[in-house]
Amino acid sequence: MTSPLEAVRYARRPVELNAKPGDVVLIVTDLDMPREVVDALFAGAHSLGHEVAVVTTSARAAHGDEPPGPVAAAMASADVVLLATSKGAAHTAATQRAARAGARVVFMEEITLDMLCHGAATADYDAVGTLGAALGEKWNAGSRVKVTSSHGTDLECGIEGRHAWEMAGRAFDADWFGLSGCCAFPDGEVGLAPVEGTANGTVVFDASTQTLGTLEEPVRLEVVDSMIVGIEGGWQARRMREQLDALDDPNAFYCPAEIAIGINEAAVLTGLLREDKKLLGSCHIAYGANDDLGGTVAARTHVDGLIRRPTIQIDGETVVEDGVVLVAPMAGVA
Repeated sequence: MTSPLEAVRYARRPVELNAKPGDVVLIVTDLDMPREVVDALFAGAHSLGHEVAVVTTSARAAHGDEPPGPVAAAMASADVVLLATSKGAAHTAATQRAARAGARVVFMEEITLDMLCHGAATADYDAVGTLGAALGEKWNAGSRVKVTSSHGTDLECGIEGRHAWEMAGRAFDADWFGLSGCCAFPDGEVGLAPVEGTANGTVVFDASTQTLGTLEEPVRLEVVDSMIVGIEGGWQARRMREQLDALDDPNAFYCPAEIAIGINEAAVLTGLLREDKKLLGSCHIAYGANDDLGGTVAARTHVDGLIRRPTIQIDGETVVEDGVVLVAPMAGVA
């Protein structure tokens, strides 16, 4: 069992990685989040000498739903924003406005007290950053990517001209898409938004997804010209289709909105994408919006799904083979 003292000690980490002396820290949360997580984050930030405020809303209906206007305004006026919410708020206009206003925004949706104190949260984030930099170079120099897996994933798409993000616990600076000034906690991924209309093939989520949790059986997506045209599997596949249809948004079927590689060796499989997608050598592929990731697609949602042991080739070079990263960390980069 996690002690209150241990929880506060680890809750300091996202603040230590992103805050400067005198910064105001805003915690955005909702009624579906465990109160002990919010209390630990508050105590952790306060113990570092920061002014801390908490804003609590009702839970959003779906990942990517906008927060209320007053919350968005508060986010844009803070120095550091911890998004400790039950639904992802990363891909929202409110987050983009806050980042452009200079806030350092940390995505923490679905985080639990256990996740805050164990697994990916305990990683050496300097080491995570060196691997992210090396893989980021591969993404940035590439023109095509192919993702395959033993469960049947076989997807290929164009990536030429797209810039990778290297998320390693610290808000990063980049002027080519709206997530500059953002990171996550726990963290550890490097990926990009493929070129629209170039993706064809099959995506098989075989471990978990952001809306379904742990998968009882794989969910298979058929993709034609970057749009999902078929969803197959068991009851969870049917549930995914129902969720997408309920959005009444054709762009919710856009796929892949992103392709990213997990780079955190301390991450463990939890059934929650907040940690699962950081697993070293995993791959998560998203459907929905990517206009805040360097793409051009606006949608009412953005949902990640996990491929546990992918093989990933960039311009024919294998960078991940059956879940093993083959690229060496970049020396001297954190």
